Amino acid sequence: ERNDSPKQKKEGGVNIYVASCSKESSKLQWIRAIATSCLLRAVHNSASTERIRVFADSGADLNATDPTDKEHRPALLIALQRGNMEAVHFLLRSFARPHCLLRWRTLQGMPPALRPNELLELLLNDGVSLNVRGDDVRKWTILHHLCYVGDVEGLETALKHVNKETVLQKDSEGDTAFAIVLKRLYRYVPSSTKRNEEEEKENGKAKEEARKKRERGK
Repeated sequence: ERNDSPKQKKEGGVNIYVASCSKESSKLQWIRAIATSCLLRAVHNSASTERIRVFADSGADLNATDPTDKEHRPALLIALQRGNMEAVHFLLRSFARPHCLLRWRTLQGMPPALRPNELLELLLNDGVSLNVRGDDVRKWTILHHLCYVGDVEGLETALKHVNKETVLQKDSEGDTAFAIVLKRLYRYVPSSTKRNEEEEKENGKAKEEARKKRERGK
């Protein structure tokens, strides 16, 4: 009899799901789903890289997220936040998508899980392409992040490893990395310009009052 649904047992207070199915494709899907769940739990519990490798080799989806996680963090981001850099290197070298590492909260949060220059070094050391952007709302590239913090040295390095499309890549607001620099400057310049305008206005008032006094004196 065909049965593609999981059956639940309870042993020693632990829920165990047993999948029984007749189709080979269904079996493989269940195996991958179980391996993915185990991988996420292993990374969350800061398990050893060898244990994580077992689930990865069993077909786990390295980019999957826990449905109950409000931040929608894949294993790579969880490993980074838990400081398990050995797992981070393993996942990157196993071709986990690096897009989650480019999220605003990852690089610009308080405090950041990683600084832009540190992420740049990490990606280059693990041979990961820099021609990617974050999978959050902002959609920033590494160039956007480096420009935002004013890391000129890091920017010079990154520009040697990206293509033209990434240099011209726009974020969700339509800004290139260069536009981010201009916006940062623009936020500073108006404040100084405003102070100059106020000073000129005050000087104008003082001159006008002095002129009126001279006229009254005549």
